[in-house]
Parts: sequence; C-alpha cells; structure tokens
Amino acid sequence: MSSQPEVAYQCDVSDRVYRSMLQRVRVILSQGCSALLDRVFDLPDRRRHAERRARDLGLPFNGYWLHAQMDVRLARVHAGIGNVSDATTRVLMARGSGDLPVPGWIRLDATVGIDAIATQISSDLTQPPHATAD
Repeated sequence: MSSQPEVAYQCDVSDRVYRSMLQRVRVILSQGCSALLDRVFDLPDRRRHAERRARDLGLPFNGYWLHAQMDVRLARVHAGIGNVSDATTRVLMARGSGDLPVPGWIRLDATVGIDAIATQISSDLTQPPHATAD
C-alpha cells in the first residue's frame, strides 16, 4: 500500500520536508493568501516554526491538533480509507501514541468525520486568533 519507503520518515528526511513546506508557505502567505499545513507537528520546534511563519508576516495563526486513539489510526492505515499518508503501521507505532500536549493548539477529535471537523474549524476561525505557547 505504501508508495514511499520508510526511509522517507527518518528525521533528516522529515526535517527537509518540513523546511521545504515552510519555505513555500512563506511565499504563499507573503502574497496575501491563506495556507493550511497538513502535517504531524509532533515536535515543538516544528510547531514554533510554523507559527513563526505567520507571525513574521503579521498574520494570525491557528493550530489544530487532530487526535484519534491508536487503534483507530492503525485501522485507518490498514484500510487505507480516507488516508493519503504513506505511513506504515511500523512508522505509526514508532511515532508513539500521538497523545501529546500541544499548548496553544486546539485539540479536535479526528473520529467525528471531516464535515464535523471542518465545521469546528470554520466556527473557530470566526473568533480572534489563539495565543500560542510551546
């Protein structure tokens, strides 16, 4: 099922992917567009860098942490349903429980369905930006 080798999930490769994504988002934001970063921001430094991209341009930032129990995530990886990730079960297990404290980011239940998640985020975006601290 996976089209990427597991080496794609090693730290140095992941760091390059995140750096490239953040460079691209800076260009997008500087042109007055909004951006959505869809990644696992499991490391505090990665979250800070993402937040800083917006703040450097004087823009608001809203962080959302989608959470599901490990059994749900494993089932999704096995089924490949609604999942564009190339992660294998071994990669998922190596990342741990995913139940991290993410200060300043809103925690959302990833099991409620995409429409409910979109509604929650849309509703939240009508409010003032959240203060972040990590």
